[in-house]
Amino acid sequence: MKKVDAPLNNKTTKNPPGDAFSDCVVNPPSLCTVEAIYSFEVSLPPNANGYLLACFAPGYRIDNLVNLTGGELFATYTAEIPGGSAAANSSFSIAGDDRVVSCVNSKFEYRFGATDYDGDELRYYLCGAYQAGLNVDGNIDPLAPPPFRTSIYAPNFSSSVPLGANITVDERSGLMTGLAPGKGNYVVCICVAEYRNGVLIATQRKEIHVEVAPCEIAKASLLPEYLLCKDNSTIQLSNLSSGFRVEGFYWQISNSEGVVLHTDKQPTVAFTFKDTGVYNIKLVINKGVNECVDSATAIAKVYPGLKPDFIFSGDCVGRPTTFSNTSTASLGQINYWQWNFGDDVWGNAAHGIPDVTKEFNPIYPYQSSGPKKVQMVVGTSYGCRDTLRRTINILPKPALTMFSRAQLICVGDTAALFAHAPEGGNFTWSPQVNMVGGNTDKPLVWPAVTTVYHVLLDKDGCQNKDSVTVRLIDQVSVQAMRDTVICQGDSIQLKVASDGQTFSWTNVAPEKAALRNPVTTINATTDFEVTASIGGCKAKDTVRVVAVPYPVVNAGADTIICDQASVQLRGRSDGSSITWSPASTLSASNILEPIAAPKQTTSYILTAIDTKGCPKPSSDTVRVTVLPPIQAFAGKDTTALIGLPLQLNASGGVAYEWSPAIGLSATNIPNPVANYSSPSERIRYKVRMVNEAGCADSAYVNVKVVAAKPTIFVPNAFTPNGDGRNDNLKPIALGMQQIEYFNIYNRWGQLVFSSKNNGQGWDGKVGGVLQRTGVFSWAMKATDIEGKPYFLKGTVTLIR
Repeated sequence: MKKVDAPLNNKTTKNPPGDAFSDCVVNPPSLCTVEAIYSFEVSLPPNANGYLLACFAPGYRIDNLVNLTGGELFATYTAEIPGGSAAANSSFSIAGDDRVVSCVNSKFEYRFGATDYDGDELRYYLCGAYQAGLNVDGNIDPLAPPPFRTSIYAPNFSSSVPLGANITVDERSGLMTGLAPGKGNYVVCICVAEYRNGVLIATQRKEIHVEVAPCEIAKASLLPEYLLCKDNSTIQLSNLSSGFRVEGFYWQISNSEGVVLHTDKQPTVAFTFKDTGVYNIKLVINKGVNECVDSATAIAKVYPGLKPDFIFSGDCVGRPTTFSNTSTASLGQINYWQWNFGDDVWGNAAHGIPDVTKEFNPIYPYQSSGPKKVQMVVGTSYGCRDTLRRTINILPKPALTMFSRAQLICVGDTAALFAHAPEGGNFTWSPQVNMVGGNTDKPLVWPAVTTVYHVLLDKDGCQNKDSVTVRLIDQVSVQAMRDTVICQGDSIQLKVASDGQTFSWTNVAPEKAALRNPVTTINATTDFEVTASIGGCKAKDTVRVVAVPYPVVNAGADTIICDQASVQLRGRSDGSSITWSPASTLSASNILEPIAAPKQTTSYILTAIDTKGCPKPSSDTVRVTVLPPIQAFAGKDTTALIGLPLQLNASGGVAYEWSPAIGLSATNIPNPVANYSSPSERIRYKVRMVNEAGCADSAYVNVKVVAAKPTIFVPNAFTPNGDGRNDNLKPIALGMQQIEYFNIYNRWGQLVFSSKNNGQGWDGKVGGVLQRTGVFSWAMKATDIEGKPYFLKGTVTLIR
């Protein structure tokens, strides 16, 4: 290693001209680039392996880079000097500015455009930017030898996609194209591989800084080509630049012979191609609309049926990983493939890693473990290309899992050891004394003493180790739980303390008998025997579970009582102590037959416990229904005619008794019929009634008996104001057998009320609306006690 101090020869600040941006750009960025040139000469002796020139550059990156974490202002730049026959070499030069400016979401285009004076073949690929030297204990060492550390990329960015997935670089031309990402500063590292006669002789690296500004450009922007290579023949087109001052669109799609197939003036276009082939696309913006006219062209290749795919084998670091290209194409032949193994040292001669990116089925040795983002690009003879990205995991050693790292067996028994390698491999167990299958994943062993067995897994030279201990015993310990008492019909979990591996219980359901701690239900005292086993070693123990019946309890029959009454509860139990609840309406809560005086219907719970061994209480419930007070009613006072029957009606009970019995058809029913032969100023009837619980109450009704001809009385006015007096207009029929109708009409002759019931009247409302003050007509027809018809009509005044 040789250190060279490079002096600064020239430093220039470059600012853009004042008219660098036209009126068709809004919010243009300000550019300022500082260019520094360092030069030196050094003589190196011949070396068959060549040399690596590494430049430690402090502070030569822009701060706050979006695609790197932690800023990383310091950087390491490298260049290779080939050795051997390729030592006579003129290094190529890479054109283009070191700083590029673009607008957010606008078309991005940058050509690295290297030139090689020896005519060597150049291939371009994006690679990881290097950190500055080697970070040792937090210090940067400018003299650190390779391999250099790759910068840590922010989420959604990597060495192969430093500007996001929408920008790619052409391997042959070095042209980077796509759609610019979001606002911010980005670092992009390009690797240029130099081939001579098909052999890689050197790889050079170059970084550029890209500033994406929040500017807007009135620009027509398309991708260079649109590939319909999968399973779709419909193209979706839109202007890739922002909409600043874009006020008009003109789309044209034509075939390879120039025949126009479709035109459109919409911002977006969807067009389905009817045949395969290469088509031309043109977009013109603002034509004849404003001065920001621009156009863009692209081609569309329609050859569906390309399906990129690959499989791989070998996932151990430092060992070959074999990739198999399984891509297929329905049209044309697959004639292009390019691999990116997601490892920044591939193709770098300084690391001695061969460039296999152009091989159809490459074999690549990963130098570090962890997830690797493998990218495979395939193309067809029709110019179709597609990219498959897949993450694979490279292991520091092959995966090895053990069924158990400790086993217990009885002397003279055989144990089965289990090891599992998901990716396969060769197993070797040791010691192989008293063992069969020592080169399998499931050997059998019968050791004479406690032994530790080691297993070695070898997968293509990648190894992993583990072990299992087989401990020998000559007896099993077992101790069942203590004898216990439970309530009859309850369940209990049987428990055992033991180092046994298998168990067998007696008097337990077959599906539970092999459990260590089974749950069972018993109705009688039962002895349970448990046998614990480790192979041929066995031991037994017994537990007795005594089943004691629950205490007997009966709260008595449900009952009904009158309002404000009480009742004596009739509880029965063989328990040692009892409790009633709720206790607030009981004379006592700890006796079997308390007096209950509930204010409302109540359920009383009798709970009993005993001292016979069952630790749980028993309960029963009795319901005391409290009936509401009797609503005794004998009917309203009325007038009867001599010789005509009068219907009486009482309500409120389930049994009735009328007194006196004057003129009544019966005295023990709620609705007797009364007949009178002589007048009376008043007969006062009393009706006594009882309900379901035998509760009694009385009501009264007065009957006046008169001698008169049959007649009907209708008032000439009424006042429906809700004061309880004269609110309804109703007929009073005396000596009438039946009322056939009682109709009321308004001044226009419209029927507003009709009834056939004596005593049923009109409340002055029509459709629920109280009528205004006015005169109404009425008419009625009835049949008297002799069966003769009776007609009557008149008027009535409604007063409000």
